[in-house]
Amino acid sequence: MTPQDADKAAELLVAARKQARQVQDLDSALIAATIDDAYAVNAAIARRQGGAAGWKIMAIVPPQREALKVDRPIAAPLFKSYITDSPASFPVRNFIQPMLECEFDYILGRDLPARSTSYTAEEVLAAVDVLRPAIEVVDSRVGRGKPTPLMLSDCFANGYLVLGRVCRDWRGLDLLNHKISLKVDGREIAIGTGNSIPGGGPVHALTTLANNPPPWSGGLKAGQIVTTGSCTGMPPLGNGREVVAEFGTLGDVRIAFT
Repeated sequence: MTPQDADKAAELLVAARKQARQVQDLDSALIAATIDDAYAVNAAIARRQGGAAGWKIMAIVPPQREALKVDRPIAAPLFKSYITDSPASFPVRNFIQPMLECEFDYILGRDLPARSTSYTAEEVLAAVDVLRPAIEVVDSRVGRGKPTPLMLSDCFANGYLVLGRVCRDWRGLDLLNHKISLKVDGREIAIGTGNSIPGGGPVHALTTLANNPPPWSGGLKAGQIVTTGSCTGMPPLGNGREVVAEFGTLGDVRIAFT
């Protein structure tokens, strides 16, 4: 993929996201065939969106990498214009087929630049400022079940990130056993804990990202948000409208789809 192709693909994907539609006009030259192609598209999207405000990581453990047919952990950028605080309200027409992920999100207080030696979990946690519970609304512009490079070029279907209250006393929390309940229109549709995240929970996901940042990122930056993976699967919104994720002592995260 040439830089010009990556830029054109980025333009089409940005437009599709704004218009809540699937891309129909990606010819073969604009379809990312490799992870490096996808990262080139991500970088071009980020230039249009004011840079990466955060990251979502995938392929943390070998079974995930085998399923996605990749040889390394990968990460997609999040953008400020698609991040908001709870309670949030969105017109349902702003999404194609929204799905819901409940997550523990870390916000960095200082940089974790790319380096040749691996970060330890202790080093990474020392760089974290606060923890926030979150719901990621997942919504693909390229369609589900597509090759991983194409899904990654579409920021791995990130639709919106809704953040709950700030927790500054997070270090004593047992996130592995911290229960989350996801309800839609008052009906519980999923439960989970931090233990649902493969490989060792949220801390392992964060450490994996610090040691495998996208090459165009320059490493992780202070102020960026890191989503550590869904604790409750990825159930569809369907015909639901009122979404509440209950995080116990961390409070809840609310979205109204109108």
